Amino acid sequence: MPNYYEILQIQPDAPAPEVEAACEAQYNRWRRLVTHHDPETADKATRALRIIEQIRATLTDPAKRTAYDTTLNLNSTVSGLADPQAQPARPAAPPLPPRPPVTPQVTPPAARLDAWQCPKCHSASPVGTRYCRHCGDEMGRDCPKCGKLIEKTIRFCPECGVEGEAYIEEKRREAEALIIRQQQEARRQAEERVRHEAQEREQWRRKRQTFGYIVLILIIIVAGVIFLHWNIAEPKIIIGAPAWSPDGERISLRVDCQDDLEIYLISANGKRLQNITNHPSFDWAGPWSPDGGVIAFESNRDGNFEIYTLDVNSGELRNLTNHTANDRYPSWSPDGTHITFVSDRDGNSEIYLMNVNGTGLINLTNHPGEDNYLVWSPNNTHLALESERDGNSEIYVMSLNDDVWNNLTSHPATDIYGVWAPDGTHIAFASDRNGNFEIYVMNIDGTGLRNLSNHSGHDMLGNWSPNGAQLLFTSYRDGKSDVYIVNADGSGLHNLSNASGNDEFASWSPDGRQITFVSDRNGHTEVYLMNADGGNLRRLTHFSRRIPWLPAWDDF
Repeated sequence: MPNYYEILQIQPDAPAPEVEAACEAQYNRWRRLVTHHDPETADKATRALRIIEQIRATLTDPAKRTAYDTTLNLNSTVSGLADPQAQPARPAAPPLPPRPPVTPQVTPPAARLDAWQCPKCHSASPVGTRYCRHCGDEMGRDCPKCGKLIEKTIRFCPECGVEGEAYIEEKRREAEALIIRQQQEARRQAEERVRHEAQEREQWRRKRQTFGYIVLILIIIVAGVIFLHWNIAEPKIIIGAPAWSPDGERISLRVDCQDDLEIYLISANGKRLQNITNHPSFDWAGPWSPDGGVIAFESNRDGNFEIYTLDVNSGELRNLTNHTANDRYPSWSPDGTHITFVSDRDGNSEIYLMNVNGTGLINLTNHPGEDNYLVWSPNNTHLALESERDGNSEIYVMSLNDDVWNNLTSHPATDIYGVWAPDGTHIAFASDRNGNFEIYVMNIDGTGLRNLSNHSGHDMLGNWSPNGAQLLFTSYRDGKSDVYIVNADGSGLHNLSNASGNDEFASWSPDGRQITFVSDRNGHTEVYLMNADGGNLRRLTHFSRRIPWLPAWDDF
């Protein structure tokens, strides 16, 4: 197993600043993998961060480093015992003169080693003081693993070495893994029951040899199918991403029933519902064209994800990308002449631009970093995207005139989901730079940053009102998802949906007078409609009482 110096790739006599720099480099290398989609990779990154902090604590403390170096010399002596058949060892070389002691880094007066510094008033209090004696602000917190009271401003517990957020995330993943195992066991038991029932039916059928019994069994089977179809609860349906048509007459929905994703259209009054894709594949609902006649979406009906367009009036379907790579997340230009999408055809996620007929393909990003989630400015002159080209997720903006991407956020935190204001002067986005995701607004040059949600709970998915005066967002501050609204200057924040279920995916009507959202408040995922002030709530869909895969228009 490599020692600490080999892990950091430095010499054993490296000074303290070089050790600190090497630890920071290794930490940054592993930190961005903690949220990797592969659980094994994420767990490996979490363990690596703990080891790096342990190395940092050992090698930056002169006493601990001396003890560790002594341990290395002892191990080296034991592992180097002479082979009985080897040649006699040469005389040992005279010992080198002792190295001068490493001068420890001078601690600023405000951060005494025998005291804790208040993060608010910067005054010192004795170690182990939970609340500042001067201003009353909280200075200490309990380690989530060992329970030891530690200083609030440090990331890792000096007692057990665990990082608070990483430990909580690890426990969350363990809980999710347990739920998955329980679900798999439930499915296995259900499959076993189905097989057992099938065997019993087969044995029953073989016992009946006469025509009369065969007819009787057929009657029972038909009656049973009809009874089950109309009396047993439908499979769980998941609805997402309601999107209004530009004229405000229809709403597109993504409906997931038994792992079959379809795109539905529903009239704004909830009276007519239609499955417009009706294909046994994943059809992921996309945006409406500016004229409201076509929907762009992604589908894997040809074996991999491609960008398709569907004329909602004639039903004409076109594959625009037709490539073996995965092409996803289409977005219309405001003038309706171009479509952008994300593709991995060059080995990593890049943003591509094409005409609405699939011609004139251009790679807009052309960078080895991961580029995702692009949105057009309302005036059709700029593009904003989410990119990891600088090592973490940031919001970038490019003018179509100069072809240069500018990093607007430039922060080591995760900045995602940029959304243009209707007048094109501001961009709203979600960021965890304060420890949890919140809604921020900035100018299009990155200045004037403001935190609109300002709460310890997670706030995500901002959505501007058509007049740019307010934003909708999904908040988890109450222990579940709710639809919140806030003015563009940060005032007037309140809960619009405020029900016992989970409410999310809020979307403004084109005139800004109504809001749709998805909720499971009645035990089933359905689409609801309310006024912009939260009043006049009514339910648009009733998937729990109908056949969700019916393709034709249906009047409730």
